[in-house]
Amino acid sequence: MLNFVTEDWKRFDLSLFSTEAIGRSKLRGLRTLFDKDGLNLPVGEGDPPKSEATPEQVSFVVSEFIRVLGLLPVVMHRGDLVGAGSGSGLLREHLITLLKYEGPAQTMRGALNETKSLSPAATSAVLGLPALCAEESSILDFNRACWEIFAQFGPKISQQYDVEWPTALVQAVRSRLARDLGVELV
Repeated sequence: MLNFVTEDWKRFDLSLFSTEAIGRSKLRGLRTLFDKDGLNLPVGEGDPPKSEATPEQVSFVVSEFIRVLGLLPVVMHRGDLVGAGSGSGLLREHLITLLKYEGPAQTMRGALNETKSLSPAATSAVLGLPALCAEESSILDFNRACWEIFAQFGPKISQQYDVEWPTALVQAVRSRLARDLGVELV
């Protein structure tokens, strides 16, 4: 999807679809703008298509969340509050991505529509995260709160996609944060 905005803030989105996706699409208001192969594929009307996560995507986001959290001692010991803040933002993004996988296939939505992609419980959890500012205690509190949500939802979501929960990696990050930062993760 490409988004365009004019100087007077007229906005339009351009989506590119594969031949197979066009044939399956039931998006409203689609029309072919360019068909170099002359396929004349039907574009129907109806409900937007669904997107479903794969086990590989779930496994990736789970391991990336843990990897990013495991780097927290590095940036904190360097006194790099800018890096720690960036890492905290990345941790939050991985968390939201994982939470989107919680339910059945989701209706594909445009950008800036995250709340509708999450369950009410997941939305409440994310909205309950503490404010993040460039102070050591804020960063530690924020990362701990992200972990608590991750630990609450992650095993269930992993199980839903038949992804093995990385018990050893979870224990390793718990030990690392306790040892290096004095942060106890539940």
